[in-house]
Amino acid sequence: MFGNVLNNNQIMHLCEKQDLIIEPFDKGKLKLAHYALTPASVLWLGEVNPKGFRQETLRHAFRNGDDYTFASNEYAVVEIQEFIKLRDGLFGHFVPASILIDQGFSITAGKIDPQYGGLKGQRQIIRFGIKNLQDKENILSARQNIAHVYFVDLRGLNNLPNQMTHQEIEFLMSRWPRYVKQQDDGPDYGTGE
Repeated sequence: MFGNVLNNNQIMHLCEKQDLIIEPFDKGKLKLAHYALTPASVLWLGEVNPKGFRQETLRHAFRNGDDYTFASNEYAVVEIQEFIKLRDGLFGHFVPASILIDQGFSITAGKIDPQYGGLKGQRQIIRFGIKNLQDKENILSARQNIAHVYFVDLRGLNNLPNQMTHQEIEFLMSRWPRYVKQQDDGPDYGTGE
């Protein structure tokens, strides 16, 4: 039924039709109404450069299965392994994995809008902010789920047109280089490229 959270069968069907793309797709990560997401790399955020972009440095790549140790109260940006592309009428929402509560991590997550995944023909990389809330070192495992994404299908409903304002488009375009993998960004960290 349109307008509801998609269940696992609906997610599989949309993936088969290429209306929803999740790469790499692992059927074992597909749960009743969400798909589990795992870390690909950890970035450290530095100073803002003259162009207004925050400098980023790769701190750790999970490609070898190595865990990452967060320092006491450390905050970092974590890119995920999975690439997601949505067709018009679908949106996704992220929920932190429950294990982060027990581990003492906080995660900042949001949503992905319809047609997400191919801004200017480039793959967009999904990123979360993760903070170690403990006053001691804390390990983020390469194999653990850090968040889940669930999808809502609004196709077939009487939706009002959703057009971005000129200011919203300018803001989005000013940020897009941060979320796409460029050719000179170094090695593939398991994002399927």
